[in-house]
Amino acid sequence: MPEVSGLWAGRPMPVKATPAAGRLHNHTDREWEAARQIFRPRLIACLRYVLTAYITATTNNQKPETVMKIGIIGAGHIGGTLTRRLTQLGHEVRVANSRGPETLTELAEETGATPVTVRDAVRDVELIVVTIPQANVRDLPDDLFDDVPEDVVVVDTGNYYPRQRDGRIDEIEEGMPESRWVEQQLGHPVVKAFNNIWAQHLMDRGRPAGSPDRIALPVAGDNEKAKHTVLELVEELGFDAVDAGGLDESWRQQPGTPVYTADLDAEGVRQALKEARRDRLPEFRATEHSPGTFENPA
Repeated sequence: MPEVSGLWAGRPMPVKATPAAGRLHNHTDREWEAARQIFRPRLIACLRYVLTAYITATTNNQKPETVMKIGIIGAGHIGGTLTRRLTQLGHEVRVANSRGPETLTELAEETGATPVTVRDAVRDVELIVVTIPQANVRDLPDDLFDDVPEDVVVVDTGNYYPRQRDGRIDEIEEGMPESRWVEQQLGHPVVKAFNNIWAQHLMDRGRPAGSPDRIALPVAGDNEKAKHTVLELVEELGFDAVDAGGLDESWRQQPGTPVYTADLDAEGVRQALKEARRDRLPEFRATEHSPGTFENPA
């Protein structure tokens, strides 16, 4: 029997049972189906990554002029997507989550990113992405950003979902922009970006500059140099970047506003930001029963 490598290394190859083979192999149809259920999602994920990498390489002409060292805190929908896209572009990416680097092995093998602890994600990097549930920002170590140099860019991708996930945060309910609250928790200036696009669209809808179907994304922040860095990063990823003003204006791109998950072009984003209203919609305000779930908000 030939030597086996890859997915089946170290385990017997499953052979689907047939009447003729039934006496020679003890693998049942149930075992075969179980093996398929285990490995099919991994195969699909690998194929999707290869396809997206090919599209990025052949259609996105926005390659980085310099390689950045980037730390990403959070490996969920947006965090995982940014890990994939930024490594495809050639940036050096460290990624961390709340469960420890050993739980990020598959993502690391898929992308070439380095799985690290949360503390190592903010050490000796040029840009940090915080992409975790809003309420969980309070669970980060109090001193996490104490030694982070002032010129390190910190991006907040978060959204406040009080009824679905986060529960009540008084300051935000009283009108503080979500990213301003995040900035206060971290003790470091932040730039708001990537919060108003679906993760799958961030993954596969980047287009070359000038494409008629190129999506635009708003970027808000107080530090012009830091904001410029993020605007350039958005462009590298295949999206038109729109300067959305200072952080106090970032409420214009929060959930429930016209620009939220709308996939607009640059002019559409500018118009949507102008049309935004400050009052939060009821579905994005906490109640006495919050939080519930995304399936059953409370």
